[in-house]
Amino acid sequence: MNGNVGIGTATPTYNLEIADDSSELYSFYANKSNGNTDSSVIRASGTSNTTGVRSSAVGGWALRGDHAGTASGGALQLYSGSITSSVLAYFTQASSVFSGDALVMNMGRGGGSFTGNFINLQVNDSSLFTINASGQVVAGTWMGATIGVGYGGTGTSTAFTTGSIPFAGAGGVYTQDNSNFFWDNSTKRLGIGTNTPGSMLDLFGANNQLRFSYDISNYATLSADNTGALVMSGSGASGSKITIGSGLAEDSLAIFDGNAQDFHLGLDDTDDIFKIGLGGALGTTDFLSMDANGRIGIGTVAQTALLHLNGTEGVVGLEINSNQTTSTNNIMMLRSDVASADDAVFRVQANGAVYADGAYTGTGADYAEYFFTKNKDLVAGETVCIDEENNNAIKRCSRSGDTNIMGIVSSNPSVIGNGQDDRENDENYKVIGMLGQIPARVNDENGAIKIGDGLAAANMPGYLRKAEAGESTVGIALEKLVSGDSTIQVMISRRNKSLTVETVEQSIQDRIANMEIEDQVNQIIANGAEMLEVRSSLASLELAVTGNGLLVTDIQIQMNQIKEQIREIDFVEMNDKLDTLLSFLDASDGNVKIDGKLEVAITETGALVIKNIDLEAPTIGTGKICGLIADTKDENGNYDNIDDCSGNKIPYDKDGDQMNDWTNNTEPMPKDENHDWIDDDTHEPIINNGKKVIVPTKAVSKNSKIFVTSTSAAIIQPLAVVDIKEGESFTIETNDGIEVDSALEFNWWIVEEGKE
Repeated sequence: MNGNVGIGTATPTYNLEIADDSSELYSFYANKSNGNTDSSVIRASGTSNTTGVRSSAVGGWALRGDHAGTASGGALQLYSGSITSSVLAYFTQASSVFSGDALVMNMGRGGGSFTGNFINLQVNDSSLFTINASGQVVAGTWMGATIGVGYGGTGTSTAFTTGSIPFAGAGGVYTQDNSNFFWDNSTKRLGIGTNTPGSMLDLFGANNQLRFSYDISNYATLSADNTGALVMSGSGASGSKITIGSGLAEDSLAIFDGNAQDFHLGLDDTDDIFKIGLGGALGTTDFLSMDANGRIGIGTVAQTALLHLNGTEGVVGLEINSNQTTSTNNIMMLRSDVASADDAVFRVQANGAVYADGAYTGTGADYAEYFFTKNKDLVAGETVCIDEENNNAIKRCSRSGDTNIMGIVSSNPSVIGNGQDDRENDENYKVIGMLGQIPARVNDENGAIKIGDGLAAANMPGYLRKAEAGESTVGIALEKLVSGDSTIQVMISRRNKSLTVETVEQSIQDRIANMEIEDQVNQIIANGAEMLEVRSSLASLELAVTGNGLLVTDIQIQMNQIKEQIREIDFVEMNDKLDTLLSFLDASDGNVKIDGKLEVAITETGALVIKNIDLEAPTIGTGKICGLIADTKDENGNYDNIDDCSGNKIPYDKDGDQMNDWTNNTEPMPKDENHDWIDDDTHEPIINNGKKVIVPTKAVSKNSKIFVTSTSAAIIQPLAVVDIKEGESFTIETNDGIEVDSALEFNWWIVEEGKE
């Protein structure tokens, strides 16, 4: 009729119309030429429901199922073009239970290939959400409501900030805490307790413990305290400990990395010795070690004692600085169980006193002491005498038969007295043998020396010779000298000594008593005496064996000469003269005193020699008046270690206790605010102040005449004796004073005025 085809209808109004009944119409629209509003290609329509595949007004396609006449009620709707609904695709199951797949898209079924995207949603030809053929979302952003953590979401719509590390909080919702848990992606650092980590892992704050747990009861923690020190603590029964090493055959050590030097401590697998040393490698420069027997080595790894020190040339091997201030406190002690349990057999006190239960035994054979000398070139074996011109000093003997002969320079002493700090390095101090056996230089100036001969100062400086009867001696020969000069063993034994030597000997005996080494010194003397007895016996035996008849003949000749001389003596006359002489002389105390006047017709002498017998009561001497010294205070305002020209120590107070440190804080500091070296309170000189000096001597009395003569040519000053303290001192004073850093030297002589 009109070219339309009808199926189920005789009056088709469309190119192809399929009709089931009066309520449903199905059509296939080709175009819109018939004026129908919906130009569907295929359409099923009815009074209340229409379904079809339609061609839209703009040439698009629509597959529509319209249920109940609504735009949203169909099982499948695809709209495009002018269709007014906002739904482009709509899948629905309205009432009954639906158990199948809502949508299945199966690409490449039957073995066909598929290379495109599975889903590609676009707006204005731009891809917004894409799922590739592998089912991966490769494009798109979730902009909807919160996705629960049970579905792979975070449980929150809050955006996390840069560097945050999300974690599940309350209810499993993801959250962040950047101030306590933070990742700095720019520096690749993780901070716990801080959002500014200073290293790859930074545990920050007072509770910065890092815990390593073996189980709930056994763990160890590492932390830093408020000083930055690393603290390790353990909870186990064995306490806090660190194990370094795996138990395998390898070195186990810790290295201390310093700026200038590195040090190490550890167990060397090579010899199984624990070592502490320099650098970062064991077995190279090791200073301290301990072996499996508990033996400690210092400077060695081959120790043979519980404590083994292997020293270095020029370095003190062992120094103990106890910092004790109480003199009787012990600074070192050795104990043993020989006499009793933990008996103190050896100890040293803070004042230097040494106490020992047993005797000291050494290779040395003499007791010696330090003495000052100006003869810096003195060598072992030389003989020395008292130096009359210097206090507490000795010099090389240079006069034959010198009565002040005192000792011999020691070569290997057993005990050394009068020792003070660093005297062993002072070239003006020499060790002088005073008791015992000692090698000595001798010569044959007075003939051959036999064992047992007394020895006196020789004419050759520093040598000994055979002594004459009555001469002052320093010792007895333990070996003989036939001729020439040599070095022999001598037993020190002074005879016919001067009062000066006796004074020195007394001071030596006092020091020996203070040192409490009488037993050791007596042993030294006993050994020497025993040697003398043996060698004397050998000498006598030697003479007997030789059968030298000349010895007997010589004795007989001398005896005959003595007899002849005795016959010529008038003993009666001699006795009268001796009685007369002795009536005027008194020699009971060792000094010759004349009761009366010494009158001589002629006095002939080259020089008047006056010897100061008593060192505390000299009658002649020298002195000097020192000018003010220049201001030489240190940075603390102290005159530290300064003497005036007479050797007087200037007071100073380093410790600030107002006491003079020179006197070991036994005297108060003088008050001298104007620095004129005069005590502001007592008005007495603190040191030589340029005008006066006090000369100490017990020889001065109220009847003394004191003669003073200046010896400083460049300084002309009148000198006067202004103050005499009987038995104590006298004062020499100038009128104008001496200039700064200058001195006036003088000689003085005390002459006692006799009484009628």
